[in-house]
Amino acid sequence: MNWLATARKRKLFPQTISSEIDYLINDGRMKGHDSGLRTKLEYIYSCCQKDISKQAAYFRFTRVMEVLKNEWWKGYLLTSAKWKALRRESFGARENFIFMNEADVKVSFNSNGRLIRALELRVSGDIKMAESVFENYYLPVKTEFQDGGRYYFYLFPELESVSGQG
Repeated sequence: MNWLATARKRKLFPQTISSEIDYLINDGRMKGHDSGLRTKLEYIYSCCQKDISKQAAYFRFTRVMEVLKNEWWKGYLLTSAKWKALRRESFGARENFIFMNEADVKVSFNSNGRLIRALELRVSGDIKMAESVFENYYLPVKTEFQDGGRYYFYLFPELESVSGQG
């Protein structure tokens, strides 16, 4: 645990993740070996070091949600019943929201984090900004506007490249 605090003091980590490092230090001090620091550090390392375009779609989707949360977006996982009710509702675009059907999210990604079927998201607020964040993480969305001011984003599985065939 001390090595992490020492590395923080020596500024071995990028400034962009300083709040995450502070969280890990505090979490490690409070929970000790049960804090799961290794897994959390591997996640942060993946976020900072690896080419994001080569990461699994679920990892990129998670990063998009984190980035939007940091930009004051609110994301909600809804039950199927609440999702169905939401499809009929209209509300203003004053706040930034993303709503997801929890059951659909679970079946849209396989165990390797690959997007295997289309995923529908209900979006409200700064639509262009959200589109841009998805694009920046190599998750292009198809945006659809429906009656009543309802916006939806659709994520589609990536096409597998077929090598060696022409």
